[in-house]
Amino acid sequence: QAAGTYNGLFYFPSNVTVGTAGSGAMTVSKTGSFSGKLLIQGLSSPFSGSFDVTGQGHINARSKQSEVKANLKKAYTSERTFPQPTNPYNTDFGTIEFASDLNLPDVDIVFRKKVAIWPPDSSYSSNYTMLLPGIPGHSDSPAGDGFATIKISSTGVATATGKYADGTALQMSAPIANDLSWPFCQGIYLMKPTNAGIAIGPISFSNNLPAGVLTWQHGFVPTVPYPAGFTTAVSIVSSPFASPPLGQKVIDVSNPTLVLGHGGLSAPIALNNVTYGGIPPKFTFSGANPQNVKLMLSPTGLLTGSFIDPAAPPALVQIFGTVLQNSNSAGGFFCAKRTNGLSGTVSLLK
Repeated sequence: QAAGTYNGLFYFPSNVTVGTAGSGAMTVSKTGSFSGKLLIQGLSSPFSGSFDVTGQGHINARSKQSEVKANLKKAYTSERTFPQPTNPYNTDFGTIEFASDLNLPDVDIVFRKKVAIWPPDSSYSSNYTMLLPGIPGHSDSPAGDGFATIKISSTGVATATGKYADGTALQMSAPIANDLSWPFCQGIYLMKPTNAGIAIGPISFSNNLPAGVLTWQHGFVPTVPYPAGFTTAVSIVSSPFASPPLGQKVIDVSNPTLVLGHGGLSAPIALNNVTYGGIPPKFTFSGANPQNVKLMLSPTGLLTGSFIDPAAPPALVQIFGTVLQNSNSAGGFFCAKRTNGLSGTVSLLK
């Protein structure tokens, strides 16, 4: 019953750092043997072992700053079930023990068994979009919204593709667990031999919407925007997504309002003379458009565009984002070269 594929996260929620946070993956055989890997600081550390007759197992996997030295305990009791009592989900518990010279407490890792099929029922989608809202007005962390599209395979592997609000590529893939949790973890700002940043947190699909809080930690990296680093908690906003029929609108709006703000702008650029329609649907601007704002919305839900930087014409600033079909809106960010990549906000509202 415990045989299958498992994934999990480990981190200190109140103090996420690159050297003490990461993810794990494990495969358990029908005979009780297991093998897997621990991913921390961008480095993969393999481990293997087997459960004994009491359900205990032992791992030993070393990385540069940590060691998995755990007693795993299988837990798949009938009380812990989803979505039906006849389909219990399995969990293995472990402990990450960090190198003694770091003087850090142990941190738990919980490996959860992946779903067998997706969707679990007809109320769930296989495609979603999500925004990672920034903090407008803060110059030490991005003001704009990061974004991603999420595609889920028939075997329950969810893949997110997009951008963080400082322009860093967002690319993460992991199986959804039987309890509909999704262990999001991506090492970012790769500076060999380690990563200088991480985005990590459990996301839940239990209400047919990805929901949860990601911790986005950006270390000191002098060659990227926000070189001094930051740590911010991001409560994701999401929507199911369905590609429209050929020639139809992606979101149900006709005269939306577009607002560009922060990111080094001396004043917001607000346009309420926007029209979205036609076959194929496109954005047009009537009346004044002094920054020559352009917008495009792909059938996959991606928002792109550009505008002339009012403080450094004719330099163009690129717009990136995605839609939320459940609110007929879109969000995203821009980063002007003039400001060394300071992130600004993009809002398209019905």
